[in-house]
Amino acid sequence: LSIGDTALSQYEGVELYYDHVPAQEQKSIPIFTNADSIAGADLVNGDTAGIVRTTSVDTLTFQVDIEGQLYDIDNKGNTKTNSVSLKIESAVTGTDVWTTNVNTTLSNASTALVRRTYTVPVPKGQYDIRVSMGVPTWNEGGNADACKFAFQTLRSIQEDNADYSRFGRLGARIKASGQLTGSLDTVQADMTAKPMPIWTPTGWQTATTRENGLSNPGAVMLRALRGVYSDAGELLWGAGYPDEMIDIESYKSFMLYCTAKGFTYDKWVTAGVTIGDFLDEVALAGLAEFSYVDGSRPSVVFVAADQPLSGVIGMANMAKGSFGVDYTLSNAADGIEYKYLDRNRNWELQTLRVAAPGKTTMLNPAQLTGEGVTTEAQAAMLARYHLAQSLYQYKTISYGSDLESLDYR
Repeated sequence: LSIGDTALSQYEGVELYYDHVPAQEQKSIPIFTNADSIAGADLVNGDTAGIVRTTSVDTLTFQVDIEGQLYDIDNKGNTKTNSVSLKIESAVTGTDVWTTNVNTTLSNASTALVRRTYTVPVPKGQYDIRVSMGVPTWNEGGNADACKFAFQTLRSIQEDNADYSRFGRLGARIKASGQLTGSLDTVQADMTAKPMPIWTPTGWQTATTRENGLSNPGAVMLRALRGVYSDAGELLWGAGYPDEMIDIESYKSFMLYCTAKGFTYDKWVTAGVTIGDFLDEVALAGLAEFSYVDGSRPSVVFVAADQPLSGVIGMANMAKGSFGVDYTLSNAADGIEYKYLDRNRNWELQTLRVAAPGKTTMLNPAQLTGEGVTTEAQAAMLARYHLAQSLYQYKTISYGSDLESLDYR
């Protein structure tokens, strides 16, 4: 883990935790993994009504973040101690029975920001949380003193029943300091996927590095189709298909094809995505398309000879008078602007421009993003492939069909 070229562990006040991460000291992560956050508001000194926010349903613990300034300036301009009382109360939502959870006094003698986080366990439920501030010891106004606090955030901690036994987890607890303050915009990490099976000319092998197939699109797709299971046999991720329901031979061929062409797929998937969309994305990195054979078995079709048919459309399953071909050559792109994250350039977003033959200046380029593409060579090949499709295959074929004839993808 790093910020730029500096390891996160080299900053003061940083604690790192690794769970199910090989080659690292394993530590239980003391950070809540199922938390909802809502913003608070500025606190008014002496306002007993305070600021009220409501937790999420089934909250087991709530946290209140307080931030502000607290100090006093004497007649000689010296910074002195100022104090103020803080109260945090809770009531079961829908009732008016308040319980005092925190009743404390904040003291400070500098102009530096004061930050506090208060953690309160509660019986499982939903609660109204009231935060109020008293009147400070020194309250003359102007520049003589300061007592300005905000109820920054209310976090509702709920039970996390997820099984993480097959997933590596990382946690970082960072104390604000002169080196680091506020929220981190970016944290970099080098991660390696767990070993997975790959088909080679000598048979099945176990891929452990990028060089021996860990990033092979065919191997990644097959892993997603088979799924990842817990020790108890529960499907944690993927489609969960047994091998007899998968067109294994097509994935064997695709793995060999990707190895020969040098195609890879490297991406940390963080957004919610369906398995079908994920398989489409991985296949595209290898000039392929996720498909089905026999109307039901997941397969893959790629740019090579003797590929299986996904479906056959003819007069027997086409509505009369519905067939049409639309050529829209006037709007064809005259180049491709292909964006990708380059692993050899500090994972920065690069734009590769490929102009159509005979074009020196692109006026109507198509803009594409290569998901999982991390090398310039692969990006160039995919950009040229998409440009060729635009120049030589740019047409729309349409037809109508009854529902019983839709046995292909």
